[in-house]
Amino acid sequence: MATIPAENENSNPNSVASEGLDRWGWGFAALLLVIAALFVRPADLIPQLRDVQVYQLLVLIAIGLSYNGILEQLSQRKLPDRPVTACLILLIFAVAASHLVHGLLWEARESALTVAKLFALYLLIVSVINSTERLELFALWLLFAITSMSTLAVADKLNWIEIAAFAPLEESYIGFESEDQVLSRIRGSGIFEDPNDLGLVLVTGIILCAYFFLKPDQGWPRYVWLVPGAILIYTLTQTHSRGAFIALATSIPACFFFYRGWRFALAASVPVLPVVALFFAGRMTDISSVYEGTGQSRIQIWAENLSLIRRFPFFGIGEGMAVEEIGIVTHNSFLQSYAELGLPGGSLFLAAFLAAIVGLIPGREEFTSDNRRQRRLHAAIFAVTTAYCVGILTLSRQFVAPTFMILGLATATQTTSPISLPYAMKFGNVLFIRSIVAGVFLLGSVYVITRFLNFSQ
Repeated sequence: MATIPAENENSNPNSVASEGLDRWGWGFAALLLVIAALFVRPADLIPQLRDVQVYQLLVLIAIGLSYNGILEQLSQRKLPDRPVTACLILLIFAVAASHLVHGLLWEARESALTVAKLFALYLLIVSVINSTERLELFALWLLFAITSMSTLAVADKLNWIEIAAFAPLEESYIGFESEDQVLSRIRGSGIFEDPNDLGLVLVTGIILCAYFFLKPDQGWPRYVWLVPGAILIYTLTQTHSRGAFIALATSIPACFFFYRGWRFALAASVPVLPVVALFFAGRMTDISSVYEGTGQSRIQIWAENLSLIRRFPFFGIGEGMAVEEIGIVTHNSFLQSYAELGLPGGSLFLAAFLAAIVGLIPGREEFTSDNRRQRRLHAAIFAVTTAYCVGILTLSRQFVAPTFMILGLATATQTTSPISLPYAMKFGNVLFIRSIVAGVFLLGSVYVITRFLNFSQ
């Protein structure tokens, strides 16, 4: 396989690094402020800002400063090389269509506007992160933001500070011995008030922390990274989130696969994953919920969503309407997308993640020895994206900021790379065929699970 010269950093036709967009870095600086406000809401620390839409204001400022870069991302000649961007654009139309076919004009406008706002965050990320240096700095800032939120949540749980938004969630739980317990589940603020949401983003922080810890030629200062790593791991244990644990467990074979291939990933994961499971022993690794408790209830919810797909196969029941029909979220982002948007819309959402993940795989082998920095960064983002994708298989988080942020991070990693996107992952028929095959496998797997593990039948 041909290698890419180290000095040819911008040979990738996707890359915008050579175009001089956001040359002075104001758009990038505004994006960092947006990320900071997303994870640590100013209103939680300064009550006087409660009525000020700080996050939305910062997004508007960032868009204004990055206007040319955003337009460049949307240029027709480049969309085939940006499959995630193209899928998300069509996804906005699919969201609107899911309501329009039912005659719901107001809902169509509101849902499309909501997804368009999230798409704006995605565009900000892919437009201003136009070099490996910015990508690494963004990863560092993201780690700092996640660790800051985690530190505040832990401090509140330990009664060192008192912030109402970080108050732990008290939840009843039937443990291994079928005895009722009360769990105090740590949580973040704002969109991370659900412990599962917090746990999923903590996995991203842990992976990035491992990346910075393992960077070569650091000497003893590398051990400073053990401090945020310990905070993030402890916070994750206190979320008691099964979905977050599954995501973290997925990141381990994902890293092994990126460096050594799938055979090594399987062989190396066998002894490692049980040790990780022992460390997080408790609710996070309790599989008895498959037979009773939250696991069984989710399987029953999945069965109801499959019936919605059969009733509304082409345009779905309407974005956000599955909750109205069933009374609860699906706890599976992909399945809920199929139920609410129909088979075409659900395939678009799945295709976005498929292109984001598979588009990073060429970095396994095509970097030369002089490009080890980019290869390590690719490996970290590949693990982050894969873990998040697996995590939302048990959570309904298709239209929230972290989802679009992760997709933007994966796309930015691809576009700042010297490696061209493989033809099979370019926007077109091949990508959609692969997404349809992946969708059939996903829906088939859900059907098998609901057929044999749904004990309410």
